[in-house]
Amino acid sequence: MSLNQEPMIAQLETVSDWITKLEYLQSLKLKSRDEKGRPWTLHMKSFENNAYLTDMYLLGSLSSTSIVSQFPLSLVELTLSHSKLQDDPMILLKDFPNLQTLCLLAESYTGTTMVCKSHSFPQLHVLKVWKLEQLEEWKIEPETLPCLRQLEIRSCCQYI
Repeated sequence: MSLNQEPMIAQLETVSDWITKLEYLQSLKLKSRDEKGRPWTLHMKSFENNAYLTDMYLLGSLSSTSIVSQFPLSLVELTLSHSKLQDDPMILLKDFPNLQTLCLLAESYTGTTMVCKSHSFPQLHVLKVWKLEQLEEWKIEPETLPCLRQLEIRSCCQYI
């Protein structure tokens, strides 16, 4: 990311357009950083053409929370870092039928409360919640996370 943001934004949008055309893409690791190495904005578009995408790692703030609802339902592994989601990711991702690993890393969610609704995350085996410094409360309703085998909570400042 250079000091001149407009050309860089245009390049990121070109990359996003290109990704949407990769209909057989199975794995995506995308990081957006500024010239000092700090996380920066990811310019993402719909993933509706990426029906085979099973593994996604995104580092950078998402330009819109609504893009999460456009992630492919084929996802098996999802890692978000510095996404700065304002809407509860547990609500946004609860019905992904194939999701087995979910990692919500540093600043992926900036809200204070997360809720796992009953019967959500039917296939989730691994859940990692790291450095969500604003998180104060995590509500887990009965009959949620039925397949969970590994849970890691690290460096969340508040008691959840």
